[in-house]
Amino acid sequence: MSFHLQDKPRLRSAVFNTPLILSWAAGILLGLSYLAMPGYLFWASLALFLFIIVLFRNYRYGYYLMVLILPVDRTHLTFGLGDISGYRVWIFPYALLLCITLVVWLVSRTWNSERNDKTMPMGGLLLFMATYMVISLLWAPHFDLAFYLALSLILNFSVFFLTRAVIIDAVALRRAAIAWSGMGFITATGVILSNWYSYTSTVWLSTRLYLDVNFGKISSRLAGLGGPDFVGGLLVSSIFITMGIFMTSKGLARKTFLFLLMVYQTVAMIETSSRGALIGFIAGLVLLFSIHPASKNKMLKHSFFSIFLLIVMILIAKPAYIDRILVGFGYTGELYFSDTQHVSSTTSQSSTDTGGLSSRVKWWKKAFKEMLNHPYKLILGLGVGGFITYSGAIYTHSVPLSFFFDLGLMGALIFTFLAIILFINFSRYLSHAQRTPSYFIFLASVVAFVAEVAVHGLIDYDFYSYAARMFWFPLSWVCATCNVVMAENPDL
Repeated sequence: MSFHLQDKPRLRSAVFNTPLILSWAAGILLGLSYLAMPGYLFWASLALFLFIIVLFRNYRYGYYLMVLILPVDRTHLTFGLGDISGYRVWIFPYALLLCITLVVWLVSRTWNSERNDKTMPMGGLLLFMATYMVISLLWAPHFDLAFYLALSLILNFSVFFLTRAVIIDAVALRRAAIAWSGMGFITATGVILSNWYSYTSTVWLSTRLYLDVNFGKISSRLAGLGGPDFVGGLLVSSIFITMGIFMTSKGLARKTFLFLLMVYQTVAMIETSSRGALIGFIAGLVLLFSIHPASKNKMLKHSFFSIFLLIVMILIAKPAYIDRILVGFGYTGELYFSDTQHVSSTTSQSSTDTGGLSSRVKWWKKAFKEMLNHPYKLILGLGVGGFITYSGAIYTHSVPLSFFFDLGLMGALIFTFLAIILFINFSRYLSHAQRTPSYFIFLASVVAFVAEVAVHGLIDYDFYSYAARMFWFPLSWVCATCNVVMAENPDL
């Protein structure tokens, strides 16, 4: 599945070998460019050229690196769209790496004949969804905004097929899982370091394009490399996938290291003060204890112990988190762990950052009112970028509602079909598949998907804006792990 030169090419093959010719040509052009380019641009181009050569050897390296930099969203290129709802297009580092890896993968796929294993029947439905969203450009309220969001959708949509192409066997699955755990370690380190260090810089490249470099807190919440809710969500996924590696590992030293890594990530997740991530994490624990073969008979014991341990960790790492949870559910009395001693219903949103759900409800009501005022939008949806325009929000803040608002009743049907397909396949292979190492990573991946997309995703994310990676990466990952288990259990 790699795209590389022959080990012992014949003379004719060496002369007319297309990859060799392309490499020579690119190398010659790059060398000549030294005469015209500034020094820093030349060395950057040289590094990019060498990196692409490595990817042609094995494009999986690009995918693993892309996973490692997935949490970096506070350092990004920003492209302004003028007066269109004040919206700006954010281009994150992972997107640039995704484009490069995707091109190499497409060339490799075209050049080599790759086997087509049995996979989950998801690709066609997701392709239909993405195609319909692109067609909705025809009735989108702002074409420019819709165009850039459609590009973002197509790019993130390609993550599904790239992930499925990379994770095809147990070896690739374990390497990808290690990359996810490494991403969790990087994310957690960023959150913890933001306790003491912050950095902000903006470099204007043109009147509409600039580079933002940020690290640290957001509205007094620890964030590190990304937004606190996104970072908390990525940590939840990484914690459970690390659990999957833990289940398949042997040796006291390795298990101890993985356990400490899970604790480290959990502390960082608590430090982000993301209520959605915490609720999803608890739901994931309950699901894990329910379906894990080794803990079915000890579900209550493990649940109570884990929740007790989680409360202790909250009290140690972020006691003010308890006040934030209480106020978020409507509590207006005395605060015990925060600097502010009392909060009223009229000031809670601004002083404690607890108005998230009420703000979401207002946005959803505005979008739904627009659909009721124009019944055809109820059927066809608001179109790509429509929710942003009519609600004033920067994204939908709910995966299920994103399907409804953006795709209309068609989206509700697509979401239902996706949920049914996932449930049937997950239930089947979790119940009957052989207990191989891939199975336990698959089990942990299902739990991570449910915790982060099915639970946290009820009040966050969508599938086409800058928050889309929080939907597409977990979805593509869990489907790819299921495909590996399917290949190991051809009789099911």
